[in-house]
Amino acid sequence: QALENLRNLDRKTAIQRGLASPEKAQPLGDLPISTGWELFMAYCQRPEIMGGVSPGTFKRYRAVRDKHAQYCLKRGVLCWLDVTDQSAEDYGQWMVKESYAPRSIYLELTLLKSVVLWLIEKKRLPASSQLTIHLNKPQGTDTYCFSREQVAAMVKVCREDPTLHWLGTVLVALACTGLRIGEL
Repeated sequence: QALENLRNLDRKTAIQRGLASPEKAQPLGDLPISTGWELFMAYCQRPEIMGGVSPGTFKRYRAVRDKHAQYCLKRGVLCWLDVTDQSAEDYGQWMVKESYAPRSIYLELTLLKSVVLWLIEKKRLPASSQLTIHLNKPQGTDTYCFSREQVAAMVKVCREDPTLHWLGTVLVALACTGLRIGEL
């Protein structure tokens, strides 16, 4: 509270001395973590044609938001000015300790960097708040892939049961094309 009072006094004094105009004297970065996420999520919910994200992506972002906001609350990171390279690295280290997959950590930290950049572009954070941590994109995948034998066994079970013929066809299509179920 004392730091907030000091910032307000600095702004008031700068306005009185003509060093800042009232409309430009809004504090940058005093934005609570939850409010910054709300603004960014509202931006993401625009129609896809206008640059918004798909419903699936939005759902994933919501999970990241919830986890990051909870993490910040527990660690005393209360506003976006407190989100620094070090706090982002600490968040990444915490995810490693919690056994999150490398791709999840990469996605979450990349999204965090994007949120900070967006808040800077919207003049809600000073440019000095930009995160500069370097992230190496994980190579390969940790997604489980059925063997040929496993696929053949599943298809055989489906072909032996007339009520599951359709599922056998679906399994063959998925195994041969690499499509996701939703795409098929």
